[in-house]
Amino acid sequence: MAAPGTTRDLLRLRLGVPTSGRPSLAAATTSGIQVIRQDPARVSFILVNTGGNAAFVGPDLPTRPTGLDGIRIDPFGGALLVEWETDGEMVGWAWRGVSIGGPTTFYLLENVIDQGRTPRAGGPAASP
Repeated sequence: MAAPGTTRDLLRLRLGVPTSGRPSLAAATTSGIQVIRQDPARVSFILVNTGGNAAFVGPDLPTRPTGLDGIRIDPFGGALLVEWETDGEMVGWAWRGVSIGGPTTFYLLENVIDQGRTPRAGGPAASP
């Protein structure tokens, strides 16, 4: 096998499946809203608060983040990085955000398993 020549080659070798980046924009409100949809094929994401208000985020579970708790992301560049190796399956869950003092915007970059590919034995499986 040839030596990996790119970061994509290294990721494919480590994960056993090809992945691709998926950028998007999201927003949070003071009443709370889902900012990341559920996707079990996601292996990591970075959520950057590009807006002018702080926000709290967390998994969209029965105990949702509020304006007083959750994971705080500061305005103008604060970020949250979640990856499967350290954070487990919650990387694929839906996430909710609540902004403080007014709405805020996020830049979201997800790394997802390419759909329709078959993983090697023991590797993570892609969602249908």
